[in-house]
Amino acid sequence: MTQEELFAATLEVFGYRRRTAAQLAVLESALAAATAAGRLSESQSGLVTA
Repeated sequence: MTQEELFAATLEVFGYRRRTAAQLAVLESALAAATAAGRLSESQSGLVTA
């Protein structure tokens, strides 16, 4: 899935319908942490995979 799809699905899980700047900052930070830990990887085409 793309980063945008991942963020939308994550927000939906927690009951949010709209994306705000504050939420995007948290999601981007979490994605960076998960990528650094090796839990997720992001391809050059923009796909995020486990």
